[in-house]
Amino acid sequence: MSDLLKAFVSDLREQHGAEPVSGGTSSVNPRLEWVSVEDIDPGNVQARTFSSPEETESLRESVARNGVLQPLILRPVVGGDKPYEVVAGHRRLDAATHAGSSPVPCVVRELDDDQAHLVMVAENVIREDLHPVDEAFAYRDLIRKGYVKSQGEIASLMGVSRTRVNRKIQLCSLHPEIIREVRRDRPESVREGHLEELLKIKPRAEQMALFRRTCEEKLTVGFLRRLVAQRRESEEGAPGKKSRKIYPFPEGEFEVTSRGIRFRPTKGFGKDLEPEHLIGPLEKLLVSLKRECGSYEKRFLTGIRLPV
Repeated sequence: MSDLLKAFVSDLREQHGAEPVSGGTSSVNPRLEWVSVEDIDPGNVQARTFSSPEETESLRESVARNGVLQPLILRPVVGGDKPYEVVAGHRRLDAATHAGSSPVPCVVRELDDDQAHLVMVAENVIREDLHPVDEAFAYRDLIRKGYVKSQGEIASLMGVSRTRVNRKIQLCSLHPEIIREVRRDRPESVREGHLEELLKIKPRAEQMALFRRTCEEKLTVGFLRRLVAQRRESEEGAPGKKSRKIYPFPEGEFEVTSRGIRFRPTKGFGKDLEPEHLIGPLEKLLVSLKRECGSYEKRFLTGIRLPV
């Protein structure tokens, strides 16, 4: 990575109150230029794959009231329809165009395609403007396309831990349909912690089914973690260990053993507990048991050994 590029990323980090890149000599105050939005080509590549209508409208309203507060990053284009191309700040450019806010503050740098892609990812990560899955694929692409050589280099450049980079990249191995839905729909009930727990379920069909349940029942990360641990324990089938399954729900959890079913209410829910209070949790348990019975029947019909 060139010293010039390190210095530029250091500038970005300092602008957002972060420590500069190790080994990067910052120019401290990069020169701002005011450029008409009509002279800026939005390009066709950006780190964010999706913006919700709510996010887009909120940013447009903010720019209409306050103007563009964070400068766009541009690179000059020779022989193009417009003299500049946006490297980072696509949504800000859209908001400024929509609000009629022109010219806009910009930092103009000479960057080739590889450098532009790296700076685009860096700027979004530093501004914490990427969804975890978008960040994961951005990191993976940096390595695959040869922009950086290792996860350690990404960590150094972005100012994050190597563990964070590794954990993000692992999200790329989720079921393709989960990735597609998370990037497209941004379900509020699914956070990064949920995705990390789903990674522990290796059979793709079961991973997808658990994702559906997480969305439908709005399971917390803690409940999902316990559910995943119970499923893995059941799959491993430790010899000599009592058959036991846990079914967590917001109201509490059911422990199902060969001796019967035991209900442990969530803290605060168990006070003055009456039998009729268990109707809701029992209905949810029944749904889960029916789902599992269907799964076991399908495995039997396809010749797969039933879990013991």
